[in-house]
Amino acid sequence: IYVDVVTDGRAGGDGSDALVHSRQQEAMDACSILGAKPPHFWGVSDRSVEATAEWIAIASQRIDEIKPKSLFFPSAFELHPDHRAVAFLVWEGAEQCGYSGRILSYEISVQGVINLLLDTTLVVDQKQDVMRVYCSQLGENNYLDVIRSLDRMRTYTLPEKTTAAEGFYEYSLSGRGSF
Repeated sequence: IYVDVVTDGRAGGDGSDALVHSRQQEAMDACSILGAKPPHFWGVSDRSVEATAEWIAIASQRIDEIKPKSLFFPSAFELHPDHRAVAFLVWEGAEQCGYSGRILSYEISVQGVINLLLDTTLVVDQKQDVMRVYCSQLGENNYLDVIRSLDRMRTYTLPEKTTAAEGFYEYSLSGRGSF
């Protein structure tokens, strides 16, 4: 598992270098808990991510370097402008390098358009534990409850024994075209 953190997280608090360091440490701790490789930090300033040719080329190079079997990125319908921009730059980067694996977008803060539900009932507590690592962000918003609610809402059409699910949109590779 490879994780890329595009922004520095500075705008989500007091704007200090200490906050940036804390956010990086939180991401490293979360990756460690999940058994992922240490995260790759791009260091882009918050609220300034753009799907420019330069950033698309960096995304393309990163995808080509890792050659993942599956590529996950935020939904283009997210409220946060950086999340939307990351969706476009990763999509275009995948196009540029001819990526041929699975391509999925995920929800962060809003219920998105999905075509794939994964039952997370058995790992819901572990997910909450990993989210608790992000102390600097939990003080900014009620993320634990928001995500718990979203995961619960996603069970609406699933069997009663399913108490949590995550929604994804899996893109078709045939005739992929533009985002």
